[in-house]
Amino acid sequence: MTNAVDVVVEPNKSAQVYLPYSTFAEAQAKLFGIEAIDFFLAKSLLPTVVKRFDANNVINDADQAQLFHLIVELNRLLRAGHTCLPISEIASQCVCRKNDVFGNITHQGFYFDNAERLNALLLQVAQIEQAKLPLVLSNGSLYLRRYYTFEQEVIGFLKAKNQQFTLPSGQELACYQNIVSTLFPETASEHSSTQADIDWQQVAVANAINKTFTVIAGGPGTGKTYTVTKLLAALAMLADDNLIIKLVAPTGKAAQRLSESIANALLGFKGIIDQNILDKIPTTAQTLHRLLGVIPNQVNFKHDQHNLLKLDVLLVDEVSMVDLPMMARLFRALPPHCKIIMLGDAQQLPSVAAGSVLADLTPSTTAKFSQQNANYLAKTTSFQSFPVSKKEPLDYLTYLTFSRRFAGDGGIGQLSKLVIAGQSEQSWQLVQHGQLNVEHELNFISPDDQEGMLELAYQRYSAVCTAENLPQAFSLLVEFRVLCAMRVGEAGVEQINAALEQRMSPFNARLYHGKPIMITTNDYGLDLYNGDIGLIWRNEEDQLMAYFEQPDGSFRALLPSRLPAFETVYAMTIHKTQGSEFSHVVMVLPQTSDSQLLTRELIYTGITRAKKNFSLMSNRSVWNQAVEAQVKRFSGIKDIN
Repeated sequence: MTNAVDVVVEPNKSAQVYLPYSTFAEAQAKLFGIEAIDFFLAKSLLPTVVKRFDANNVINDADQAQLFHLIVELNRLLRAGHTCLPISEIASQCVCRKNDVFGNITHQGFYFDNAERLNALLLQVAQIEQAKLPLVLSNGSLYLRRYYTFEQEVIGFLKAKNQQFTLPSGQELACYQNIVSTLFPETASEHSSTQADIDWQQVAVANAINKTFTVIAGGPGTGKTYTVTKLLAALAMLADDNLIIKLVAPTGKAAQRLSESIANALLGFKGIIDQNILDKIPTTAQTLHRLLGVIPNQVNFKHDQHNLLKLDVLLVDEVSMVDLPMMARLFRALPPHCKIIMLGDAQQLPSVAAGSVLADLTPSTTAKFSQQNANYLAKTTSFQSFPVSKKEPLDYLTYLTFSRRFAGDGGIGQLSKLVIAGQSEQSWQLVQHGQLNVEHELNFISPDDQEGMLELAYQRYSAVCTAENLPQAFSLLVEFRVLCAMRVGEAGVEQINAALEQRMSPFNARLYHGKPIMITTNDYGLDLYNGDIGLIWRNEEDQLMAYFEQPDGSFRALLPSRLPAFETVYAMTIHKTQGSEFSHVVMVLPQTSDSQLLTRELIYTGITRAKKNFSLMSNRSVWNQAVEAQVKRFSGIKDIN
């Protein structure tokens, strides 16, 4: 655990409170990017802190201004996805300052003291520890207590799990060797002494079967679901009784894709793995919310530390989308013996809400094992040499590196690698010359050709409306999608959807045959969740209904009037596409942007949604700016060993 101290002080009713701004409007005029919630949180917390100072330790106005702005900045960072505010990051810095295009100052911002003075102030505040404020100082970072508690829960859970694994020997080791060779017969007889020849899928299974916590990470097409299906088979082989296995994902769409992928993998294993074993592996995934049990109008769930889930193995897919509070609540509800398996692409966008748990747990895209674990893997797999790290081993992590989807010289795979490596100019040139490829895997659309992009989208979506039946329409719908970085603006979701809807429904009908929709709020009663995609379609009685594809391939019909809030989804934000794939993706970036949303992780996520074709509509400067910017989230989850 960290050396955390509560930011608290003794009561002193006579202490004078100094607020740097009398109103939110005044603060907003001086601090660029501040929201009302930031101002009012600081305004409410500062008096609580100040009034706890004793009479001999009065805090002056300048220090109160520092504390006020520390709280403002902390909450701004929370809204941006960080879980804490490292003091070193803002020491001697001016925050919330803004100049216009002519260089004139529009928002003067606020200058923080140097690190020595800030730390001295916070330590002074923290020395008197009687009452508990919702502020915590830990390892040089300031937290809201709520997020500090979440983070400590996650760290404590993972540390405990990470320490539970044992190194098998004798009969147990022989059993592991037999299972791995049975599941990977193609490499069981090949013994390689070089790391370059390692089949990381085989290693991932061997590395997970003796641990109660494991992460299998990798990019699109690296076989994460295929590998974990073999892992589930291995666990079923090892179990004396039937295991209770649950499959979950953050969204309904991601859960559906996981169900499909597991089912397809099991079909491919027929004749290779005993059918009795395959029958023990579930093929239906559910959302995290449904697993934990939603209580209407409450943030907590039916299952928690007082009402544990009944399961032996939990597989969580698309972990990059899971925020810190949800991860903490999930861990609370797991029984002590439960084995947890995490899957995801750590290079994708982190969760919309605070936290970056998968990225924190996957600091490297290469394996780093302890010598003990490397020795174990050499005995249970076909490979003898593994990368060893004496300082920071990550025995729980296996990273899959070979992408079967983007293998060879494919443009999408090359582009995604260049982007995530921050190679802006090389990636730009690759897109420019991509259409020279016979397959037209990469294409460039001039940002001045908005009409051409809309016409392309109209042609693709028109095919959905004229499909012969509902299954064909859904199949065509996932063939193509326009992805945007922003919701608003000329290159935003709202304007593109409006322009396409005008073409698709010239009479401005709100509902029409073939309209794609996306649910924007959760409705647990209807089993519909934010991000679920459906189609408006005429049934046999010529009535417009909303249809949603189910994990088993069937379709569920609902009256549109019963639906929760939804929107048209010809175009969607890149954030909303996590957990989805489309044959052809058109990515539209704004003409100009100073938005912090544009990062290489956003671009990478958009590119890797495309399976066959990727088209880019952007100018050079915005592309370069985006690829050179990187998501950086402050967190205390660094080492769980």
